[in-house]
Amino acid sequence: PEDYFILHEDGAFLVKDEDDEIMWAKVSTYQMEPSNDCLDDFPCPYLHLHRDGVLVLNFIDEDREWETKNFKHTLFDLGWYDE
Repeated sequence: PEDYFILHEDGAFLVKDEDDEIMWAKVSTYQMEPSNDCLDDFPCPYLHLHRDGVLVLNFIDEDREWETKNFKHTLFDLGWYDE
């Protein structure tokens, strides 16, 4: 087992160690809800790496609109994330 990351349904991003302990966490600056209405193969939210190296977060917002944002602009630090 190794360290791994999780993108929660609310857009929170966590890095956990091999013991499942949170090492680092950020909460999304956008309101989002889980949705199966994104793509056939991917429920929202999900991450997508563009060919130019930009990582984007795709999600459905509170108005049920499709959103795609540069991932580095979607997070801010609120300290540890409560699961």
